[in-house]
Amino acid sequence: MTERKKAMARVRTIFESSPDGILLLGPDGKISLANAAAPRIFGYEPSEVVGRPVEMLIPERLRTRHREHRRSFTRENRERPMGDGPGELLGLHKDGHEIPVDIALRPIEMEEGRCVITTIRDLTERKRLEREFFVARQIQQALLPERMPSLPGFEMAADLRSAQATCGDFVGFTPHRDGSVVLTVGDVSGHGFGPAILTACVISYLRAFSGTEPELPVILTRTNKMLCAETRMEDFATALLVRVIPEKRILEYASAAHPYGYVFGRDGELTARLGSTGLPLGMFEDAVYREGASVKLEPGDTLVLVTDGVYEAMSPDERQFGVDGISEAVRPVLGKSATEITEAVYGAVAAFSRTSRTQNPACPPYPRVPRCSSQACTSLADPSGTTTAPFWA
Repeated sequence: MTERKKAMARVRTIFESSPDGILLLGPDGKISLANAAAPRIFGYEPSEVVGRPVEMLIPERLRTRHREHRRSFTRENRERPMGDGPGELLGLHKDGHEIPVDIALRPIEMEEGRCVITTIRDLTERKRLEREFFVARQIQQALLPERMPSLPGFEMAADLRSAQATCGDFVGFTPHRDGSVVLTVGDVSGHGFGPAILTACVISYLRAFSGTEPELPVILTRTNKMLCAETRMEDFATALLVRVIPEKRILEYASAAHPYGYVFGRDGELTARLGSTGLPLGMFEDAVYREGASVKLEPGDTLVLVTDGVYEAMSPDERQFGVDGISEAVRPVLGKSATEITEAVYGAVAAFSRTSRTQNPACPPYPRVPRCSSQACTSLADPSGTTTAPFWA
């Protein structure tokens, strides 16, 4: 009896310390035991629910159907884990409002007959976050390019892939009246709802200033001042701006601490690196940005711009993808279309890190910008096969 009491005490400790609500239902469907979390979820004191039918915790319109489900489950004598419920499940709070819940069921034989241990998880906070992520994602969708701008002698393609519902990576294209196009790739620190909103702000500022300001360092300076005035120092972004001047076949660039951009010759040799020319955006109001050395594009050249989703991808044995991985992915497809080159780089990253190339069903694609796996890709290619430039974010 002493050992049994000790065992019961241990079970009681586990029972009461669970963050999920736990109810023990008798064969008649009445609550015979409730842990502390269960009443907190529903707003009742334990004494108010023990001895009462479990249907008191279910919206009235669903009670008849619930009784049928409960009796059927008891007869079948099987477990039901979390997530296996018949669609969305709802509980009823004491004050009358409905609560989204998930429930796990486990039958257990006791002296009085077959009882059911019911574990209840309150999904209210999860649903709230899902709504916030949906709003953030809608904002991001609205700011991403729906179509590639026209650039004589070049072909463009874009691809943005994220492992979550929102991501901090972004791409953009701003055409100018002089025929040039400013290409933007960047990344915002952190993950989740806050960084998603910050991403939208960064995209908006860069797009607005790129459309009116001809100097790339000035675009970064003005964006930086806006972010410093509105965000904390720990909320920052990196960005790489590249102006493509088609008639001169010249690239001009400025970079706010963004990873290198790479230019490969038609023979596959690395001919130029586009390094950082200033601090991240949003950290120091007096940060100074300068323009990097311009690059003359030769026929067959390929430009690759990346964020850490590509550059820092890790293999199972903890090797970094890096510039070697980018080079090995690009060289076999030089001269092919922009879409084929970006797909080749993404495929190489996926194979290197042993990640699935299957679209995450929880993250449906942006319009015309497929998403999956924490990376984004944009491509610029000459239809004649003379110049190709994929841009990865």
